[in-house]
Amino acid sequence: MADNDLTQDLVAEVSAAVQQRQPLQIKGGNSKHFYIHQDPHSDDLPTLDVSRHIGIVDYEPSELYITARCGTPLKLIEETLAAHNQMLAFEPPAFADSATIGGTVACGLAGPRRPYAGACRDAMLGADIINGLGQHLSFGGQVMKNVAGYDVSRAMCGALGTLGVILQVSLKVMPMPQQETTVRIECDLSTALHTLISLSQTSIPVSASYFEADSLYLRLELSGAELASFQAAHGAEVVAQNDFWIHVKEHQNSFFSREQALWRCSLPIASAALNINGTLACEWNAGLHWYKSNDDSAKIIAAANQAG
Repeated sequence: MADNDLTQDLVAEVSAAVQQRQPLQIKGGNSKHFYIHQDPHSDDLPTLDVSRHIGIVDYEPSELYITARCGTPLKLIEETLAAHNQMLAFEPPAFADSATIGGTVACGLAGPRRPYAGACRDAMLGADIINGLGQHLSFGGQVMKNVAGYDVSRAMCGALGTLGVILQVSLKVMPMPQQETTVRIECDLSTALHTLISLSQTSIPVSASYFEADSLYLRLELSGAELASFQAAHGAEVVAQNDFWIHVKEHQNSFFSREQALWRCSLPIASAALNINGTLACEWNAGLHWYKSNDDSAKIIAAANQAG
């Protein structure tokens, strides 16, 4: 993919919009349009297209960081890292091949590894942005900060572009695990919560968890005798990993079919099921609950607030 630096063009577009007091709609790969509340007038706004601002600016495998322009496809970055047995620690979902690294950071979403390796903001080292005055600003760098002060670049994670147009980001990367095995434990939610709490107090390397339909799935960085010992202690069976965790991350398994309203509830770790009607799936040590429910929204929100 050709390297393409459109920094000056994008700064000029934003500056012109500032002068005209004209709001802009930032658009990259458009893979997460469903995630943002759509203003009925947004289709009438001029689009600031950042999808062609692409290129990996700097990548040093030995230094564990990568810097890329906002329109660089997430898929390209993951393939580049994988060639060096590295990955983005927060395992971001893409939802489409068109996903870009800028949109990934702007949405701040993370995948199954998030409770164990950190969120998007924990990987953020630095960012270049265009602010609301049309100014090109740089924050952070390519190493973790070890001085006092607010790390502004991290505020870009999940801000949906409201704090500025992301031009490029520097992210911390990590080595891929040498081995991973997915196991299934047949149990009810109460037993699953007890198991997750117990595991969090040990050194057993868990890198993902998912509960649905009386089955707790765990991704373990174990093999051989250690894995056999875990299986014996927990009555766990090894399941074919294949694309299981990709389907969880990308919402492609059967639970996420849309025949009912889907609710995402961020709760304290190891939270019990909310007192609502519907079907439940859990991730992140049961700190992220998904509900398919037709209950009234006020009831669901009240139940989530009560749970903390």
